Amino acid sequence: MSTALRLTPWQHFILLSSGVTIFYSSHWEEYFSHHLVLGKLANPTEAQCFMMAVLVIAGIYGPQIYSTQLSRFPVTAKLPFEIRQLSISDIFIIGILLICVWCLISNAITVMNIIKQKHSSVYGFKPIFPVIVQNILMIIWVVFSKTNIIATGMTPLSVLNGVVSSFICDELVIHRMTRMNFSPIRPVLLFPFIGALNSVFGSPIDEYYLLVTLMGTLLSVYIYFLYSVAQQFTDNLNIYFFSVEKRPPRHLVKLQ
Repeated sequence: MSTALRLTPWQHFILLSSGVTIFYSSHWEEYFSHHLVLGKLANPTEAQCFMMAVLVIAGIYGPQIYSTQLSRFPVTAKLPFEIRQLSISDIFIIGILLICVWCLISNAITVMNIIKQKHSSVYGFKPIFPVIVQNILMIIWVVFSKTNIIATGMTPLSVLNGVVSSFICDELVIHRMTRMNFSPIRPVLLFPFIGALNSVFGSPIDEYYLLVTLMGTLLSVYIYFLYSVAQQFTDNLNIYFFSVEKRPPRHLVKLQ
């Protein structure tokens, strides 16, 4: 996606962070409404359609089309000079930020309408708090980086950022399914916190090696987390792992 749009490292970072926030925001609303809405004006479904359209256009006309400045189009002649200097990819990034803000506001209104009679606003915003903190920590990390980690380590940084978001979202879904209260303090936030802390204090630990170490550790923890959750589901539903085949009732299983 970033290659197709000819994005800079910062634009790639904004695209990824906005995308995962939009997806998580829908689950935030679902936590209270019990209805997962993924296709309403500006939500993950529309985002998927948008990404497919971007890739198809890049395949037909080449990714260089997104580097075209607005000044190339006669209809923009009356726009301010600064706006006409923007490229198509710049407009996409601005658009995704506006969509992200729209989704957060829309989901927040829905959540507040649901809980206003029984709970405070603080209670409603608890589930969205971890992702907000994650984005703040990631921004601090890349802004204070001494080695421009957003460019030198874009791939592992993107993996780390995405997995942290997925981890938090999975935890939210599990708490919703099990009807448990969701604490805004999530241990997985320790990973971006360590990176941000190291960056703020002048990177006493090599940033790239720290990033790769954090990414590898997080992936290991995440895989174990997914496996343990799946295993608990299969045990309670009495089915085989990665299968819908039923196991024999426990009371009929002979002890070895």
